[in-house]
Amino acid sequence: MNPFYYYIICSLLLITITIIFLSYFIKARLLPMHKMILAMTFSMNIGLTIGVLFGVIFQGNLFTSTVISIFIGLVLGILCGICFGIVTSIEGGMTGLMGGMMGAMLGEMITVAQASIMLMILLTFSLCSILLFFVLSYDDKENNNGYKNTTWLFLKPLLVMVGIGSYLVFGFQLSKDVVQSDDQSKNKHEQHHYHEHYREH
Repeated sequence: MNPFYYYIICSLLLITITIIFLSYFIKARLLPMHKMILAMTFSMNIGLTIGVLFGVIFQGNLFTSTVISIFIGLVLGILCGICFGIVTSIEGGMTGLMGGMMGAMLGEMITVAQASIMLMILLTFSLCSILLFFVLSYDDKENNNGYKNTTWLFLKPLLVMVGIGSYLVFGFQLSKDVVQSDDQSKNKHEQHHYHEHYREH
């Protein structure tokens, strides 16, 4: 399997662990509706990414990619909502299942080059969705504690953007390798087909 796909899998695992960690510590500052929004957002983004990934890996075998995607999407969706309660975890699980199913169909229908771009877009959504924790709990934090250092208030988003951007740039470089290797395999297949056709004549 291409290193780019390992990059996507490891990224999703890290995102899920980060979500569980933040959910445990920030849930007290979130309203019930906020918890449901977060669980659905995380589960859908992760489920779609997983679905597209396995749709490409098992391209040509939609049944296998769909079964694997909905199972992993279900499990990760439950984990994303487990710290918010049983109802939210069920909602997260069902959303992850649906995202995995739709992602698998999308991964089956597009090319490897298109899938690598789509995976990076979905991974960007998944990473940026973590910031919703701080957006939805922002008012409560501001009202209770306030911001004593205005420089840090503006510096923090900048550092987060630089960190996420650097991580995604590394992923885009890996995605180029996927496209190049796919083009090379296609060229070899075409050359092999051409030689066989030439020998027959």
